[in-house]
Amino acid sequence: MRTVIVTGAGRGIGASIARKFLDLGDRVYGVDLAFDEAPSEIVEAVCDITDPDAVSAMVERVVRETGRVDVLVNNAGIRVEADVIDTTIEDWDRLMAVNLTAVFYACKFALPHMVVQGSGAIVSVASVAGLNPIPDRAAYCASKAGVIGLTRQMALQYARRGIRVSAVCPGPTLTPFTRRYRERLGDPEGESAAFAGRLPVGRFAAPEEIANAIAFLASDEASFITGSVLDVDGGNNLVTVHVQPDSY
Repeated sequence: MRTVIVTGAGRGIGASIARKFLDLGDRVYGVDLAFDEAPSEIVEAVCDITDPDAVSAMVERVVRETGRVDVLVNNAGIRVEADVIDTTIEDWDRLMAVNLTAVFYACKFALPHMVVQGSGAIVSVASVAGLNPIPDRAAYCASKAGVIGLTRQMALQYARRGIRVSAVCPGPTLTPFTRRYRERLGDPEGESAAFAGRLPVGRFAAPEEIANAIAFLASDEASFITGSVLDVDGGNNLVTVHVQPDSY
């Protein structure tokens, strides 16, 4: 039985990730401040991931109770919708703390145990916004690009220690956050259909599809994969200004 840590496990994609690893027979520590949608079988670890002391204590608890950390999934994230001019310094600092610095904290404190074990897998949730820019997402794009850069550096650094480090870049996914966002629009169904229609596959992802990709990258079936950044986006990054939806 592997020991798996999933941050942001309380809802959305994180809850689906936790459920996927439980289905695989793993012991899952779900890290969050609240667990509204998380499966009841997880071990709840209430933790502010922006507090390095809290993250260190959480990892030490996991190791104390199970003796190891086999998989770390950095999933927690927030979003700020603003360009550089309109992004407040407070919003920038908060988003970076959650989306990027917290990934550093979790890896910093989990990696020494993986080094001792001589094995481990880290999968971080980046975004298509870390690869291609999105209007009014200045801080978000920057943070997710940072996650990708950190992922690849760690993959290189620890490859010969038996540790694999990868990232996934989800595209539009049907989470409770997405649904609430669409509900604020004048025509949520119409807006959702129009947006999905611009994707090559013609639909949003289910959270379980993101979880499946993460589980694969953390598995022995991906034993020769490290430093990879996997698009799980329904072809989102294939579409450019030169390609219109009615052309495919």
